[in-house]
Amino acid sequence: AGANVKSKSGSAYIYELNSMGNWVQKQKIVASDRDVNDYFGCAVAISGNYIVVGAYSEDQNAIGGSTKSGAGSAYIFERNGSGVWIQKQKIVASNRDNSDYFGFSVDVDRNTAIIGARQTEFDSLGTTIYTTGSAYFFERNSGGVWIETQQIYSSDRRSGDGFGCSVSINENSAIIGAYTSDPIKASVKQSDAGSAYIFEKDTGGTWVETANLVADDLDVSDRFGHSVSIDGNYAVVGARYEDHDTSNSNYLIIAGSAYVYSKDGTGNWSQQQKIVASDRDGSDEFGFSVSISGNKILVGANKEDHDASGGNSASGAGSAYLYELKTIGGWNQISKIVASDRQSSDLFASSVSLDGNTMIFGASGEDHDTSGLNSMSDAGSAYIFEIAYSNSSIDSLTLTECDSFVSISGNTYSATGIYYDTIITSNGCDSVVKYDLTIISINDTNIYDTICADETFTLTGGSIVSIIGIYRDTLLSVNGCDSIVITNLHVKDTTSSLQTITMCDSLISPSGKIWRMTGIYNDTITNSEGCDSLMTFDLTISTVYRDTLVEVKCDSSITWRGNTYSTNTFIHDTVNSAVCDSIFTLDYTKNSSFISTINYIVCDSVTVFTGRFIDSSGTYDDTLTTINGCDSIYRFIVMINNKDTSTQNVTTCDSLISPSGKVWKSTGVYYDT
Repeated sequence: AGANVKSKSGSAYIYELNSMGNWVQKQKIVASDRDVNDYFGCAVAISGNYIVVGAYSEDQNAIGGSTKSGAGSAYIFERNGSGVWIQKQKIVASNRDNSDYFGFSVDVDRNTAIIGARQTEFDSLGTTIYTTGSAYFFERNSGGVWIETQQIYSSDRRSGDGFGCSVSINENSAIIGAYTSDPIKASVKQSDAGSAYIFEKDTGGTWVETANLVADDLDVSDRFGHSVSIDGNYAVVGARYEDHDTSNSNYLIIAGSAYVYSKDGTGNWSQQQKIVASDRDGSDEFGFSVSISGNKILVGANKEDHDASGGNSASGAGSAYLYELKTIGGWNQISKIVASDRQSSDLFASSVSLDGNTMIFGASGEDHDTSGLNSMSDAGSAYIFEIAYSNSSIDSLTLTECDSFVSISGNTYSATGIYYDTIITSNGCDSVVKYDLTIISINDTNIYDTICADETFTLTGGSIVSIIGIYRDTLLSVNGCDSIVITNLHVKDTTSSLQTITMCDSLISPSGKIWRMTGIYNDTITNSEGCDSLMTFDLTISTVYRDTLVEVKCDSSITWRGNTYSTNTFIHDTVNSAVCDSIFTLDYTKNSSFISTINYIVCDSVTVFTGRFIDSSGTYDDTLTTINGCDSIYRFIVMINNKDTSTQNVTTCDSLISPSGKVWKSTGVYYDT
């Protein structure tokens, strides 16, 4: 009724097509327990007589208790026999927790609803992985009650995946986006490249993961999976931040793209085609929203700036592109759709939905009412379009062009393929022109290179640059078409630092230099980026105090630093200090004196080796100095035996033989010893 204001509590509006072919607001719906900041209506889905509305910031459980901030909830509305939509049930996750964002995305198909909770941490077994995300299936039983039947999550789930940021269900198949997951390419994790997962219900009623979808040309920060939609054997996935065209060239930052997947007869899902806008440009965010129905795909680019003919730029007005599956040429763009009252920042096609020939577009930033008046900033609006067909003629053209081709109606095509262009003839009927188009761009090259901040880089065309950026060089190839070399140059930082250091004696720098004096020194090493890092050291050298005592003594002990040592000793003692340690060293050698006793028994006298002459018995000491400087005492004990000096008077005949054998033959005095 427009009363009872509660900021950001949220609401949803139901429109029905009347007998005159006009869409008329039937009802405004709000949550029965609405409260501030619930964001009721952040996601909506309708199927038959059932509507599901997400309120990802709602805090209460199904009966209004057990507050958990940002746990999230969803609301089921059913149409009664009088055509009035009634809140049937509030649903929450069985293992709800703070900041789960349950209800961030929703979808419903007949009696089955799927609810995305992109920040859940707990799985059904209680395992915790931070903000990995999950989704929940609810089914309406025979009593009309919606029951949680299963919580699902990806088989390779990791922290921060955002699984459940987008969901879509069609009969027994569902697709779930995980736009901040990090799939692996060539053994390298691709941060925020994104992925999507197909789940299918088996014969036992269990939803089983059957495919993990990633883009064939996946790259970091593509946000593949930001939007998803599935219908039958086809699924489409939006990658709002993707940068390349269908040939993975012509880099335009955040131009966006979408990927179509198909299921073959054996149940395998594979990428069928990558689609981009015919007039793609940087920051369009093509793929922000997607929807598929039958043989048509609708893709929203809510930041696109131009009208259907490529003119009248209005920043962020938004647009959408309709694709149709052709027997030849796959999915072809057949129309670009914009609002009739488009203005800057309308964000037209921030949400899209396609059912048969009916399309609806949300414009979250639009300001005016249906008559273009009563401006209210970002009040928002929605636009409904119908796909109309009329009698048409078809002309075929076979063309070979360089890089891109602009059709009669102003559409630009940059990839080889079959394209259809519709113009209005003079009789008011459509005239369809079929283009069998060959785009020659065989020498387009992307170069990714990195330099340090103090270096320069020479581009293919010869220019020298030193600033990060994307550079284009256009060369003429042999086939007469331009060859564009796109150089993505990244400049890594060089670094510098100043350290004030006090060291003892010396400092060894990171590169191995040795500095022994106080002063300011520079050292260059390689930083984590592989570039030079200049390190400046303001160095103060404090001297280490050293006290060394070398002492040699004979027999006696030594006292040093309060301790007495009486044997050979070597001590190296370090005394810790707040500045520099003091080192004390004692090298003490104790040399001993010795006494040697020598006995002599001699006749008359003896001269000992010290040079002393001894001629009487007794004990004699001589002191000598040894080579180690200590005394050596030699004690001589001498015994003197006196000589026998007897005299004999002998008279003999002829001769005398002495005791020693001498022979004397004449009278005389003789001596014999």
